[in-house]
Amino acid sequence: MEFKIRNIHSWMLLQKSKEMQIESGFLIPGIEDFIELKKGGKRIVINRAISPSLTHIAGAITENKIACNYLLQENNYPIPAFIFANEIGKNELLFLEKFAPIVVKPFDTNKGAEIHMNVQDISQLKQALNNVKKISTHAILQQQASGLDYRFLVIDKKVVGVLWNEWPSVVGDGIHTIEYLLEFENEKRRTTKTVVYEKSTEMLVEIPIEGLKDLLAKSGKGLSDILPKGVKIYLGNCGNGWTGAVAHDVTDNVHPSINKMVVDLTNFLNIDIAGLDVRCDDVTKPFENSGFNIIEVNTRPSLVDHEFPLFGKSRNVTENYLNYLFKE
Repeated sequence: MEFKIRNIHSWMLLQKSKEMQIESGFLIPGIEDFIELKKGGKRIVINRAISPSLTHIAGAITENKIACNYLLQENNYPIPAFIFANEIGKNELLFLEKFAPIVVKPFDTNKGAEIHMNVQDISQLKQALNNVKKISTHAILQQQASGLDYRFLVIDKKVVGVLWNEWPSVVGDGIHTIEYLLEFENEKRRTTKTVVYEKSTEMLVEIPIEGLKDLLAKSGKGLSDILPKGVKIYLGNCGNGWTGAVAHDVTDNVHPSINKMVVDLTNFLNIDIAGLDVRCDDVTKPFENSGFNIIEVNTRPSLVDHEFPLFGKSRNVTENYLNYLFKE
């Protein structure tokens, strides 16, 4: 049965498997979620980059943000203060008063949908919570950590890749408005392709315009303003690829003590393959002085941006992953 492979993650795994002389194919024809791998008499079925060794309990805990955040907090791992909510009451107002600005985000979804940053007052909280409840049963209210957004990839008790996910931005030319620069950037993103194992692929999503007027207003700017030449302005404040963030590989810049903390945390949660979303003021500094905060733990990490970052060194993480699966 012939069909077009749509998932670039699946494509990478299949192509790298061939290079490594690992027999591979879809477990069910036409369904890309499950790939069957065979080598040396060993058969493994994988889904994305989930570890086949992941236990049900460890997976369930990391999927449940209430459980995961609570365990990390109770065991002194650096995670910003948080509560869970589905309405605005006394606790939510006290949390806002104590920790503003806060982040309001969905409890049970991903891809950066409905993440509301810099929530500072009751009106903003109501609006954010109403939007989140359209796609999620509950919301997480969390103290907004300072710093830049990073993704750490752990395979077999080792940090094999670190990305700085830079917020989407445009740079002024002294002639055009911010709106024009945004349209120009999005057109470039629509037409620019990256070759991933001989497959031409769109690696960047368009920068969303929704909510941009309010974001710019906080810095005293508007879409019709002309940005001075050479001045960069961020058009988002969330380091998620689905909201337009740009991946820079910074693996070699991270202080060893931070990598140790990341591995210790994954060991504590009993997960051998993970993607950790982190906010940190300076990853080059020792952990104690870095402003390191855990935002989320993911047991289904993407390998794509680590191997094909827009800036920086490519990391051969797909080979790392497959080698680990067939480790003697």
